[in-house]
Amino acid sequence: MLINNELNVPCPAGFHVMDEKERSKYKMTGKGEYVGLSNPDIHMMITVGVKKLNAFIKLLLKPKDFAKGMRNCIVKGNKPYGIKAEELKDLTLAGAPAKGFSYTYTVRDIAMTGRAYAVFTDNTVYYVYQYVRTEFDEEFKDVFENFLKELKIEGKQK
Repeated sequence: MLINNELNVPCPAGFHVMDEKERSKYKMTGKGEYVGLSNPDIHMMITVGVKKLNAFIKLLLKPKDFAKGMRNCIVKGNKPYGIKAEELKDLTLAGAPAKGFSYTYTVRDIAMTGRAYAVFTDNTVYYVYQYVRTEFDEEFKDVFENFLKELKIEGKQK
């Protein structure tokens, strides 16, 4: 799947593209172009979205600040669930600079692990989120790692 005519998003084996009804069930009804992928058998969801930056915002907001804001928003929203979040890390995804972090939280007595990444191109930020039950995280970690390796920005090397 191609998002924003630039980011090629793979759909891993066993996953399906979530429809609007399924996304709204999980409160994934954000603005802008995005895709939600789900594999109920391994209790994992992956979402990828896009935020276009105009020239003024790009001047004011550096990638580090943007990623900090993303992390702060996730931590604040998950405080009632006992979130424990790592610090931001620098990495490269889809051949572009990125920042991301992992976190854990508990909802309805179910321990969850999440990962959040912001991938930066010239005028765009792509969000990549993963949610998985903590009990399955180690066993299926390679599924998400392979997904990240297969992300590709058209015109850039992996």
